[in-house]
Amino acid sequence: MPSAAERTRTLVQSTCSAVLLVPGLSVIHPDQLMPDSRSIGPEGDLFLGFPSGSPVVRAATRAQGDELTAVLEITDVAPVSVPHRIRGRARVAGWLTAVPGLAQPGRTMLRLETGEASVDDLWGFEEVEPEDFRDAVADPLVAHEAELLQHLHAAHGEQMASLSALLG
Repeated sequence: MPSAAERTRTLVQSTCSAVLLVPGLSVIHPDQLMPDSRSIGPEGDLFLGFPSGSPVVRAATRAQGDELTAVLEITDVAPVSVPHRIRGRARVAGWLTAVPGLAQPGRTMLRLETGEASVDDLWGFEEVEPEDFRDAVADPLVAHEAELLQHLHAAHGEQMASLSALLG
C-alpha cells in the first residue's frame, strides 16, 4: 500500500481539480483560484501557474516575505461514472510567494512552500510531514490514469463488470 505521503504527492501531480485558498481573498469567479499548471520542486514546494492578472497573483506580489498563507485543496473525482465519485482529497498548506521570470509572458508562477499536508481517501485520513511529502514518489501511472480508466470503461465494460463481480 502506498504511504500517505505518496498518495498525497500522487494527487498533487495528477489532473485532479485543485483550488488555491488564500485567507481574506475574495474572488468573483471561483475558477480564478484554480491553477492552470502545478508541479513540485526538489524541496517539496509546489509551483502553481496563474494568469498574471489573477487575484491570487496580485495578493502574492503585494505580500512581504512569507506573510501570505495559502492552502491548495485537491479533489480526486473518478473519471468514469461510479457510485462514489469522490475518491480522495488532499491539502497542502504553507506560504505563498511569486516567483518572477519562471513563467511564460502573461503568466505568473507562484511558489507554495509546503508547511503541512494531508490526505483523506479510501485508506483514511492521514497527516503528512513536509519532509515525507518532499521525498515521496507519485504513482508512475498518474499522468495516464484518467485515459486508461475511460478506455477500460468504454471499450471493455463487460470484462470490467466481470472483474468487479469477482471482487464483490
